[in-house]
Amino acid sequence: NFRRYATQIVQDSLMGFDGQFAKYRADELGLNHYKYSGTTVRDSRDFCRRNVNKVYSEEEIRRMKEEID
Repeated sequence: NFRRYATQIVQDSLMGFDGQFAKYRADELGLNHYKYSGTTVRDSRDFCRRNVNKVYSEEEIRRMKEEID
C-alpha cells in the first residue's frame, strides 16, 4: 500500500506544479477560463469523474475549492 500512496502523492505534486505553471501562463495571456482535462481510469476520484473535460471560470474554480476545504 505504501508504494501506491507514495506514487499518488508524487503524481498529485507533479499535477499541482503543472497547474501552477498553467495558471502563470494563462495570467500572462489574459485567460480566465480553464478546462479540467485528462482521462478517467478504474480508480479515478469522484471529483475527477464529475469534472473531466468541463470548462470553468476562475470564480467557479474558487467556489469549488472553498466547498472542498
